[in-house]
Amino acid sequence: MNAREVMQRIAIGVDIGGTKIDVAVVNEYGGIISKLRERTDMSTPQAVVKQAARMARVQLRDLRIPLERVAGVGICLPSVVDYCTGRLVWTPPHLPQWARLPFRELFESELRKPVYLQYDGHACALAEQWLGACKGVSNAVVMIIGTGVGGGLILNGEVYRGTNGIAGAIGWMVLDRNDLAEQDSTLRGCLEAQISGTAIVQRAKGALEKSGLRSILSGDESLTASAVFDAAEAGDQVAEEIVEGVVARVGAAIASIVSLLDIEVIVLGGGVGRSLSVYLPKIKTVARQYTQPIVAANLEIKITELNDDMGVLGAAKAVFLGPGYGEHGMASDNGG
Repeated sequence: MNAREVMQRIAIGVDIGGTKIDVAVVNEYGGIISKLRERTDMSTPQAVVKQAARMARVQLRDLRIPLERVAGVGICLPSVVDYCTGRLVWTPPHLPQWARLPFRELFESELRKPVYLQYDGHACALAEQWLGACKGVSNAVVMIIGTGVGGGLILNGEVYRGTNGIAGAIGWMVLDRNDLAEQDSTLRGCLEAQISGTAIVQRAKGALEKSGLRSILSGDESLTASAVFDAAEAGDQVAEEIVEGVVARVGAAIASIVSLLDIEVIVLGGGVGRSLSVYLPKIKTVARQYTQPIVAANLEIKITELNDDMGVLGAAKAVFLGPGYGEHGMASDNGG
């Protein structure tokens, strides 16, 4: 490291997902100095904490950065956080062991550094506001479409957490009540059950069973949403129909969101969100067709340029903002 880098403030950004965990060493300008990715150790929540701590220590050791130089650790989680107690007040169905867990306390005891927890949608919005498509924008929405669907809101220049700390749960939107009878899951009829990577795979498998059409996807035992998009670009009829449905629903969801909130910029992220880049003109056409006309005239829809670094960057930014950042929108005190 040169003299300037030695003087920079350092944070650890951690992005914990159900399948993978990213841990990065980030400087105060948003530069990722180092980053590691591993499959998440799902054996116990405590195992995840130890895994993330080990990944951080390995990088600091290799970079010859003493722990004393680290300002803190930011944690991005797919869970609703009580910012007062550092506990998780809601977790997704695939992470039942994490409920009510004192995550902040566990991390602080492991790394002996201040820990800042963030709901993942809010961390992604914070990253886009800091370094991405929402920089300098007063009102924006970051829409994350991956295995599930979530997001974060930037309103009047600040990341908005809402009454219960989960503002931006876009996956729970219902576009058509007729869809409510189609699904058996908790999110039946909701947007997540229509456009997520999981939903795309389910629809592809169902279409292959019912249609009898020849498809590139036939016989693929490990079918993924990415494979469906690749097949659609190759002209596969089954895949094209599925992707067209996703494009239409994404456009309609954007129209509803921006008309309600008078938003300037929508940013699409996540694996599926990034795969939609070639369909962006169609999404814009649908969105503008159904958006309130004055709002539609100035609306920008973009694909994130931060790729899958949004989580670690947003987590790190929370560290640099300091303790005051976590005092708004706490789940325990109903702050807004």
